[in-house]
Order: sequence, then structure tokens, then C-alpha cells
Amino acid sequence: MIQKKLYSGSSWGSASWSADSVDFVMPGNIVPSPKLNYTTSEIEWVGPQGTSFSAPYFAATIAIIMDSFAKGLQDACDYISLPTKEKILQILK
Repeated sequence: MIQKKLYSGSSWGSASWSADSVDFVMPGNIVPSPKLNYTTSEIEWVGPQGTSFSAPYFAATIAIIMDSFAKGLQDACDYISLPTKEKILQILK
């Protein structure tokens, strides 16, 4: 069972804030992230903590939705249009 509860260590809102209005949650623990090792000049994968590290994953999801939506319209109707904010939320939910 999923608990609708805001993490007490969140930097946004407070623990008493209503989690019922949260639409999406992102991982905040051990989020795969690349890091440049300046000594070897190689990329290493690390697992930092914090939801700000997962924000690029969410942004990429939105970009994929927008691109797929536009390409689908182009294939079906021969014109390009981007989805509205409401349509994106509908697709994500």
C-alpha cells in the first residue's frame, strides 16, 4: 500500500502539508547520476540523494511525451502541434 505522506526532510512544504494534492513523486535516494572524475577525466556513476537529482528524469519524460505527441499528429494528420499542459498531465496519469 502506498502511503500518501510528505517526507519530513522535504525542502518543499512541511510534514503537515496535504500530500493529497501531489500528482507525481520522484525517487530521492540513490538516483543514478554521472559524475566527472577530474583526476582520471572519466565519467563515474554515483548515487546521490535528493529529489533534485531526479528532476532531469522527469523533464526527459515530458520531452519524450511532447516529441511523440507531435510525431503522432504529423503521421496521422500531416501537421505538428504540441500537447497542452492538461494533455501532458492526462498522459502521465
